Amino acid sequence: MTLKQKVTKIKELEWDLIKLTTSSFKGAVKSYETSQGKIGVLFNLYGAYVVSDENGYFSANDIVEFILKPYQQYLNEPTLIEGVIFLAWCDEGEEEIVFDEELQKLLGINENDVEDIKGRVKLLNSLNDIEYV
Repeated sequence: MTLKQKVTKIKELEWDLIKLTTSSFKGAVKSYETSQGKIGVLFNLYGAYVVSDENGYFSANDIVEFILKPYQQYLNEPTLIEGVIFLAWCDEGEEEIVFDEELQKLLGINENDVEDIKGRVKLLNSLNDIEYV
């Protein structure tokens, strides 16, 4: 599959926000319904993350407003941003997506959404030649 085909396939998925072209990636956000309410999940090329503070977990809109806009330069190192928690990731050189099962249980994320998140991480991880801008 060419880079252009991968980008097209990824963009065809339902997102709250995705900033992706064949030459750059600026992040993606998707909402999921959980036992904690509707939460946003932040995606970069290496994983999926949730964000929380003293008021609870961020919605997709909160992630766009309070993470993507002011901290765009940290997207490839999201753990430098306060409140960002790994949810799913792909270790370098590995194909398997690791999912934090404790966080899954805490948030009440259903199995269908776990598989959806893993699939998105895997697709985004396949864009290893693209750059963050």
